[in-house]
Amino acid sequence: MIAEAIERAAAVLREAPSVALACHVNPDPDALGSMLGLSTHLRERGTQTVCSFPNDPFDPPRWLDLLPGRDALVHPREFPDRPAVMVTCDAAAMDRLAMLGHQATHAETVIWIDHHRSNPGLGTIPVIDPDASSTCELVARLVVAIGGPMSAATATALYAGLITDTGRFQYEAVRPETLRLAAELRTLPFDHARLALRNGRGSRALQKLGAVQEGVLRKAALVGGEYLDQVLSAIVADDWRRAREERAAFAQIH
Repeated sequence: MIAEAIERAAAVLREAPSVALACHVNPDPDALGSMLGLSTHLRERGTQTVCSFPNDPFDPPRWLDLLPGRDALVHPREFPDRPAVMVTCDAAAMDRLAMLGHQATHAETVIWIDHHRSNPGLGTIPVIDPDASSTCELVARLVVAIGGPMSAATATALYAGLITDTGRFQYEAVRPETLRLAAELRTLPFDHARLALRNGRGSRALQKLGAVQEGVLRKAALVGGEYLDQVLSAIVADDWRRAREERAAFAQIH
C-alpha cells in the first residue's frame, strides 16, 4: 500500500510545474529536512517550489543554516492560498499545520507525507507509514521514485532528519532499511559530522534514553574549520531502566 502511494505521489510531482510544501509548527530537523530535501530535489529537476512552516513570528531555528534549500522558505503569509499541488511533511494532524491548514484544505492535490501512528490518513494522496523511522526516510523513497540523481544537498537535508528522529540510530523504530538508507546517503559528499554535532536535538534524543548531561566542553571539537561545543552525557543503570518504563507508559497512552 505504501509503495503504491509513493508511486502515485511521484507521478504527480514529476508532472507538476510548481509545488508548495509545508511542515508542522515549531519544526524539528525531520520536518524541515524532509521538506527542504524534497524541495531541493524538485528544484534540481526544474520544478518551482515554495516552502513554509506556520510559526508567527516566523523565526527559523538556529540550526537551519546547516540545511541546503533555505532560499525556498517564505513567510506563511506569502504561501500560495490555493496551490494546485501541496505537500505536507511530518504533520500528524491538521492542527499541526496551524495557519497553513487553510491551504491544505483548499489545494487541488495534497500529498501528505508522515510517519506518525496517530495520523488518520490525511491528504488526497496519503504517504503515511507508521513503521518508517522518520518522514525523511519516506521522502528518500519518494525521491528515488520521482527519478533523477540525488544530490549532496538533498542528502544533507534528509540525513539531518534521519539522525534526529532515530536518536542517532538508537531508537526502536530503526530498521535495517533505515541503516541502509543512512549508508547510501553517506556515499554523497556532505559533512555528516557537523550535522550531528550542531544538531542540538541529538542531545535531547540521548535524554529520552535516560542520559544526564554532565557537562559541556566549549569549543572542543574542530569540525570543518569551526570549533563547536561538545556535550558530555552519561547513562547509568537506573536512568536507563526509568527511561524504558516512561517510554513504555507513553506508548500505552498513545
